[in-house]
Amino acid sequence: MKVSSTGIKTSNVKVIVQDQPRPITLELRAEVAYAVRVTIADAKGQMQPYVDAAEDVTRLKGVATVSSVDGKPFRVLSVQGKPPVFATGAGDAAQASHQIAFDLPGAPCEQVPKYLLIETDRSDARLIDARVRHECARITPGIDIAEFRSNAGVIAPGDGAQFDIEVKKMDQNRIGSVTCADPRFTATLVGQKADGKSVLATIKLQPNAEVRGVFIVPVRLTALDAQGRPFMTQRPEPPKPGQPTRMMTLPAEADLLVYGKVE
Repeated sequence: MKVSSTGIKTSNVKVIVQDQPRPITLELRAEVAYAVRVTIADAKGQMQPYVDAAEDVTRLKGVATVSSVDGKPFRVLSVQGKPPVFATGAGDAAQASHQIAFDLPGAPCEQVPKYLLIETDRSDARLIDARVRHECARITPGIDIAEFRSNAGVIAPGDGAQFDIEVKKMDQNRIGSVTCADPRFTATLVGQKADGKSVLATIKLQPNAEVRGVFIVPVRLTALDAQGRPFMTQRPEPPKPGQPTRMMTLPAEADLLVYGKVE
C-alpha cells in the first residue's frame, strides 16, 4: 500500500490458497495523519476531515475543530493565510483543541477553494488541510494522480521545496514536464521512478525572492507516451440527474495543488 499524503487509504489483496476454490480477499485500511487533525461536522452532525458543502452551499461557512493527536497544546496561526477567528475557547492561547470559524467564498465558481488550509505552530504539523466538497471544487484530472494536493511545508526565503507525487496506471508512459501557472513560482521535474504500473515523480517548487506567507498554487503534470509523444485519455463525465454517463477525451495532464509557507 502506497501512502503519500494524509487521509484514509484502502487496498484489496487477493490471496490464492491451496485446495480452496476461490481466492480470499484481504481488505487493508490505513490512515495517515499529522500530529494535528482538522474535522468539521457534516450535514448529519458527524465529524469529518472535509467541508461538507456538496449538497448545501451554506456549509461553506462553519466551525472546524483543530486538535492535537497527542494532546499537547499548540496555537493556530492562520486560516486560509489570514488571522484565525476563534469560535470558542481561549483565543490564540496554546491549547490541545481549538474551535476555528471559517467562511469560504461560494461565488464566483472559480473562487471556491478546493481546500481549507490551517497553519499551526507545531513543527510537525505547520500546515494541514481539509478538502472542500462543493460542485465548483470538483477535480477531474486527465491522468491518475494519487493525491490532488501536496504539502511543501515551510520554505526559507530564496530556497525551494522538493516533494513526490505518485501517478497511477502509467504503464510505459512517463511525465514529460511540470509547470506552475503562478508566475511567482517555478516548478521543475527532478526525476521519476517507474515500477511497471505507476510512476513516482519528484518535483521541486521554487518561489521567487519576493514571495512570503502561506500559498497554494497549481502545478501541472503533462504525460508523454513511450515514444515521447503527447497522448489523450478518456474519463467519464459526472452525469447530470437523469442523464447517462458520457466519456470525455482529455489531454493526459493533471493539476496538482501545492501549498506551503515561505518564511
